[in-house]
Amino acid sequence: MQRPETPIMSTATRLRAEGRVAALRRLLRKRFGPLPVELEKRLAAASSDQLDRYLDRVLDAGSLDEVLAD
Repeated sequence: MQRPETPIMSTATRLRAEGRVAALRRLLRKRFGPLPVELEKRLAAASSDQLDRYLDRVLDAGSLDEVLAD
């Protein structure tokens, strides 16, 4: 039986996601320069699985499009 998510767990999950987005933004900026506003919005709305894929690709990709391919 799965336990319901508590507000503390929800906050922790949200903070972890925000930290991952911040790290990804930093890596993308370092690698590709300033990020378009639309990309910033896309990262903020990305799911946990999407963030994992983007983080896995950021070091090997030749372009932002390669990182963000879904």
